[in-house]
Amino acid sequence: MDEIAKESEEIRTQALHYENTDMAKAVELYNKSIQRDRRNVLAYHNLAKIHLTEPEFYDIELAEKLCKQAYEIKVIPPEITSAPVWLDDIHEEVNSDLDLLMMFIRIKQDRTDEARQYLNNIKAFYDKYSKGNYQTAKQIFDKHEQQVTREATAYASSRGSKSGCLSLLALLIVCLVASALVYLSK
Repeated sequence: MDEIAKESEEIRTQALHYENTDMAKAVELYNKSIQRDRRNVLAYHNLAKIHLTEPEFYDIELAEKLCKQAYEIKVIPPEITSAPVWLDDIHEEVNSDLDLLMMFIRIKQDRTDEARQYLNNIKAFYDKYSKGNYQTAKQIFDKHEQQVTREATAYASSRGSKSGCLSLLALLIVCLVASALVYLSK
């Protein structure tokens, strides 16, 4: 048994409990979990999500950095997470979850072509295994595309300044609700 991985995962689990009551404590514990074992991809993911969804902790560059660090993890101890029997490799599921966050980041950065590539990655996972992430990502991406079209039309008709993109926070809320529903249905 990998005691370091087990301890890191216990810390991450504690952080999950604080997300509803004390976000600062949750952030502290996620960082502690990563410090304890840099292979804890779930801690990177959860921390990146906080930096994208919580106004008090919003930091898109840090969220992107955390996602990239998580992508680089080659060995994920089973004490942290393991692949369900139907999944060939846990990295596929982890990467699909990270792709969803990176798609949000690219949309927020107005880098739609790169966001589309992440959507395609999620769809490939969907085609192979799961419907949840792709359906959520597709709805968010389509909503973004519709917003861009509406803004372009409004700009062209008013000759005024282009308003901002659809709020990332609203997109993530839709995603989190959809993800929770998918999780609860398993």
